[in-house]
Amino acid sequence: MKNVCTETKKKSLIYVSLFILLQVLFYFILILCFHIMNKQIALKIWVIRFCIRIIYPKYNFYTFLVFLAIKFRIWHQRKIGTNRNMDVFELKSIPQNLLNLLVKDNLEYNLPIILNKCILISKEQFIQLGSENLFYLDNGVLWLAMKLSPECKKKHKNKKSNSLENSILKLNFMTTEIHKKLWADSTLNNINNSIIVPVIGSKLLTDNVAFTTENEFHNIVSLFDFNNNENINVTFHPVPSFECSPKIAAEAEVSLILNEYDLANDFVKEVLTNYFQVPKLMSVNDTFSVPLTPTITAKYHYKYLDLVESAGKLHFKCRKLISDGEPDSPHKAANHDKVIRPFFVVKGASHLNLGENIHELKPRDQYFKPREIKSIMNLQLCPTGLREKFLQMQDTISPFVTGDINDLSTCMSSPIIPMLFLTGSIGSGRHLLVKILAKYNGLNCLPIDCNSLQSSTAKQTESKINSMMQKAKAAVPVIVLLDNFEVFAVDPENNEDCRVMEFFMNSIDELYQNYTKHPIIFIAVSERQDLKPNILRIFLERFHVSRLNAQQRYDMLEWFINVMQLKINKEDHVVESNQLVGTETVLTQETKDVLRRIAAKTETFLSGDLDTLVHFALRESYLKQHKSYNKVRTDPDLSFVGEEDFNSALESIRSLQSQHLDAPKIPKVYWEDIGGLEKLKKELLKTIEFPIKYPHLFKNSSLKRSGILLYGPPGCGKTLVAKAVSTELNVSFLSVKGPELLNMYIGQSEENVRKVFESARASSPCIVFLDELDALAPRRGAAGDSGGASDRVVSQLLAEVDGVASGEDADTSSFVFIMGATNRPDLLEQSLLRPGRLDKLIYVGPYSGLTEKTCVLKALCRKYTLRPEVNLESVAEALPDKCTGADLLQVVSCARSAAVRGLVSKLNSGAIKESELNPNSVVIGVSELWQGVDSFRPSVTDDELAYYESLESQM
Repeated sequence: MKNVCTETKKKSLIYVSLFILLQVLFYFILILCFHIMNKQIALKIWVIRFCIRIIYPKYNFYTFLVFLAIKFRIWHQRKIGTNRNMDVFELKSIPQNLLNLLVKDNLEYNLPIILNKCILISKEQFIQLGSENLFYLDNGVLWLAMKLSPECKKKHKNKKSNSLENSILKLNFMTTEIHKKLWADSTLNNINNSIIVPVIGSKLLTDNVAFTTENEFHNIVSLFDFNNNENINVTFHPVPSFECSPKIAAEAEVSLILNEYDLANDFVKEVLTNYFQVPKLMSVNDTFSVPLTPTITAKYHYKYLDLVESAGKLHFKCRKLISDGEPDSPHKAANHDKVIRPFFVVKGASHLNLGENIHELKPRDQYFKPREIKSIMNLQLCPTGLREKFLQMQDTISPFVTGDINDLSTCMSSPIIPMLFLTGSIGSGRHLLVKILAKYNGLNCLPIDCNSLQSSTAKQTESKINSMMQKAKAAVPVIVLLDNFEVFAVDPENNEDCRVMEFFMNSIDELYQNYTKHPIIFIAVSERQDLKPNILRIFLERFHVSRLNAQQRYDMLEWFINVMQLKINKEDHVVESNQLVGTETVLTQETKDVLRRIAAKTETFLSGDLDTLVHFALRESYLKQHKSYNKVRTDPDLSFVGEEDFNSALESIRSLQSQHLDAPKIPKVYWEDIGGLEKLKKELLKTIEFPIKYPHLFKNSSLKRSGILLYGPPGCGKTLVAKAVSTELNVSFLSVKGPELLNMYIGQSEENVRKVFESARASSPCIVFLDELDALAPRRGAAGDSGGASDRVVSQLLAEVDGVASGEDADTSSFVFIMGATNRPDLLEQSLLRPGRLDKLIYVGPYSGLTEKTCVLKALCRKYTLRPEVNLESVAEALPDKCTGADLLQVVSCARSAAVRGLVSKLNSGAIKESELNPNSVVIGVSELWQGVDSFRPSVTDDELAYYESLESQM
């Protein structure tokens, strides 16, 4: 083995000597050519050929001429452009699977080996750098030395010097500060270092931008002691010497970066062994991730299925790399004149050791990574509709993750504890936000259910809290997710348990005073906001995930469509192949219109509901394609979802939610179902349509109309009109009967009223229809009940009517309109009718005149089959002058009943068969309608009608 190494070194020395001799010859010939520039070209070429044949007779003369021409061009460009600045590249990160898609056409053979460390630049700059470094160009990969740009170095030095001065001024001799100094990381973080990296060119990139994987970006940031949030500008230089070129490592030592899971040592070794089946390129102190695919996990795949589904990968850190003939020191072996050298770790040739597990920040995971990439798209991990809340929480925890808060903490007697309080409804995306925060900052996420912490005695609860603190220390750096925090430190009588809360706070204070090397962040998640004041004071910040408005719902749907790579209405929205990296997918205008219509129909939907809607729509699309096959079945297109699929999915979800009390549903009642009342229709649309379509015009109005009161005789269509308004304007509709809100228990009626309006505000825009309002809001003081329950309900109703536009979830697009209906407006509480409340009173009376009655009859008979000889005008003329809608419905119902009886008599006589009967078999003729006219009985007498007409003049 030693003889082979000696012969290899001799050959290397011979090649280096020949290379140096050719370089000297090149410069000699170049000078000679300039001296004899005015002589004939043939004489110059003859001199070159003569010199080459003397020095190296077997060398290809024409190949050397090409090399000479390229070197002369580079030398000439440098001479005439001495003032030209070196190209500076802004370094950015992209997902590894996207980088794989971009470079697989240019590099196929060595792609799995160098993919985790390669740098991607534009093709034009790659060619320029390649022409200057021909000896380090190998199969489409250019090996270069990467350094920080001078401006970036200067900026970083100034920042570090200012930070050092501040730390000296604030120096004190606290135990925690000494602890930090003793445990400081000793890694060489020198901004003058250079890294040997493989560079690849791509036609899809712009100039002066370099892309790399998230892992390699984290390694570069850690090497130069930068912050992940800072911009990094780099320059590329030739490799200093052949000794810095990549070599095969004889020994490699890697350590597992601990996470929140308890992993067996055999499982970790199995993962590493399978991962290094293919050689990998890495440097000392590099952090790399191993995807937990079935091939990698092998027989342990189902045992650690929870880890595979949640994390999907394990992170390791390379602690030592040694090659043959080099000293047993990672820094001496890896660094040559401050050059970080890469090594190939090859199974069989490299001895792989598993070191001790370590606690360290993992690389950022800020992009969504689909399992199968169909197009070049770069999606953020956080959904668009929740990004605003995510950025607020990120700004809060960022100083604790980066350590910027340490200088401030050292000046205080007690440390600043990062405890956040996150509230929101179930399905609003609270847990998703916390998990994304952990991935984005390279932290572990340790979920703790507060129900499991509660015990029958305080001593047992304290023991569980102590165990939770030990788990948090074992998983650092970590975000501890305290779920269902509303039950924490609360006894069975719903009183605050002061002993448990005091022990919890003392445990956290002790944790932060004795352990400060890695960040530990606590985030409490609860559905309730009204916790005890003594509990709320422990939190540094409080966040609330409110209901999504229309724009946020559209953004969420667009994100889901891009993530699942779906097509709507067979319109492909995939990014074109010549589009640059860094932009998200572009939807067609038709797709955007479809998503906006869907977002308008999902007023009450949260983040989880929209996710369910997209999956239900995909299921509807699959079922529809499956049923449409005739004889030959093909695989359904699971990437296509139509608008009708979304509508069907929405109906399915609405039907599932119908069992829930506060699930508003839009009734399907159109103006065609209502005949007459043209004046009433115009008045309602004028009053309600403008605030819904133009809410910004009513934003600063001092007087906001809350609702309309419909009054009149029973059976005139007051409820039907309210449903038609909500359908035509595409808003939610809550129909509440007045008596059903009343309850015998004290305070329960008021709570029922509050729940109705809370649901309406959450379903904005929404119309609340209060039927039989006279039973819910009679005149105060005239109810006759000794407890005054009716008066309290009226007071609660007045307070809710005044506050329909308020609330934490309300915004400029929030709109709740109240429509009341009553037969006795004179019995109502008069303060309910003042301006700003139900100030618009509309009388809904019987239908009068031939035209109105005919329109109502046509609307009622629209769904029935009539004989051609039927004339509805003659039927309307035979009826009294004033008829209510219920009276006309009675006429049509009697006519249909008569038609059914005639059909049954034919069936009994044997004229028709039962198998021939269907709903369309019922045909209404003239005789049946006249039977309905004969059975007509008015529901409103003349005296009652006169009473209502007198009320109209009074109101």
